[in-house]
Amino acid sequence: MVPATRPPTCPCRTSSNGEANPRASNNWGHIIKWNETGGNASATTFTWDIFLIAGNPQAFPQPNVKAGSSTITTANMFNSPDGIGFDSFGRLWIQSDGNFSNVGDYAGQGNNQMLAANPTTKEVRRFLVGPSGCEITGLTFTPDRKTMFINVQHPGEVGSHPNKPAAHTGDNWIANNPGVFSSWPTPGAARPRSATVVVRRTDGGVIGDGNAPVVSSLTAPGAPAGKDFMSGTAAPAGAG
Repeated sequence: MVPATRPPTCPCRTSSNGEANPRASNNWGHIIKWNETGGNASATTFTWDIFLIAGNPQAFPQPNVKAGSSTITTANMFNSPDGIGFDSFGRLWIQSDGNFSNVGDYAGQGNNQMLAANPTTKEVRRFLVGPSGCEITGLTFTPDRKTMFINVQHPGEVGSHPNKPAAHTGDNWIANNPGVFSSWPTPGAARPRSATVVVRRTDGGVIGDGNAPVVSSLTAPGAPAGKDFMSGTAAPAGAG
C-alpha cells in the first residue's frame, strides 16, 4: 500500500509535519482512522486522521498533550487500545491491553477495559472493566444484536502485576501460588482462567439501540467485591 494522502488539517496533531504518532512520549496510544479513496476497499491510496488519543487527564490535566483528546476525561480514560470493532449501529468498541499498574503515568486507570465511542462526536463511554491482570479481547454479536461475546485473556498475569513482590518473579512461584493476583472467574484461591463472557441487557433488548438500561453485573457468581472482579457499565477504572 502506498503512503497515505494526508488531509489538509488535523486539530489533534501536535507535530508540525503531521506524523501519525502525535507525541514524543506516547505511553497511552491512540487510534488512527483512514478512508480508502472512493470508498473502495481495494483502493491503493487513502486519507487518514487521528481519531482518538488515549491519555491520563488525572495525572496530566488538559491542555497537557499527555491528557489525550478533549473527549478523554477521568471518567473514561484508558491506555493501550489494542482491539477495535464496529457494531451494526456504527459504534466503535475499544478494548485495551495495557499497563494496569494504576500508578505514575497510569494512576487511576486501573484494569484493562472495554469502551464504546461515537465515530462522529468522538464521545467515549466505559462499558466494562476486566478482572485483575487481564486484557479484554474479541468482540462479536448474535444476529439479533441482543447478545455480545467478549474474551477475558490471561487474568492474574504475573509479569507486570503492580502487586507482585520483587523477589517473586519466577514461573515456579506463580505456579505454586496460582490465585495470588486473580482467581477469576472462580471466587477463592482457584487458578485464574481465560474465558468468554456473555453480555446481555437486563430487559433482553438490543445492545446499543440508545435505550439500554445499565448492563447487568458480570461479576463471577459469589465473587467478593474487591480487587478481582469484572463489572458492567460505569464501573470505576481503578477497581480491581
